[in-house]
Amino acid sequence: MSELYPLANRAVPGAGRPVGTDSAITLAERRPSSIVEFAFWDAGTPIPKSIVPGSQPEPNRAATTPGHVFLSVAPGRYMAIGQDSSLAERLEAAIPITDGTVVDLTHGRAGLRVTGVPAAALLQKGLSFDLDIDAFPPMSATNGGLHHMSVTVIRLDADVFDVFVMTSLAGSLWDWVTDAAVEYGWQVAAPVT
Repeated sequence: MSELYPLANRAVPGAGRPVGTDSAITLAERRPSSIVEFAFWDAGTPIPKSIVPGSQPEPNRAATTPGHVFLSVAPGRYMAIGQDSSLAERLEAAIPITDGTVVDLTHGRAGLRVTGVPAAALLQKGLSFDLDIDAFPPMSATNGGLHHMSVTVIRLDADVFDVFVMTSLAGSLWDWVTDAAVEYGWQVAAPVT
């Protein structure tokens, strides 16, 4: 289990470090069935409607479909995170190699959900971009640096963030977040799919 989910031995539900009896931050390991990055050679090429039937994600924004979130992380470059374990194969079938490329990152990324009123303040300690609600509103997404790690950050709601990192840095992400959360108190919830 820990080979597929590198935070499984650290993000144990019920664990934590409260301040007194309070824990203002809740952490949960993210366990999607698929994480896929795809890009188009021509940045103006839209995502096929068979993949994202609704509106396309705007730059540095996310769009959702049932069970999936699609992120626009750069011009013509997207990330899909969701519960369809065949998502990479579906994208490969929908995007000919003459139009773009698809990379399955499912086993190469680890995710952590950070929830709570001080979640933005906690993450702002290590991120180099502004997490103010006006600058990075809900359904915003971007790649950036957190401490010494390259991360993908998604703001799902005012106080809910998903942070994805390479699996080899999952332990470092956990250590940094739990250290940064000490002043708020933190607890671990069950994994989120």
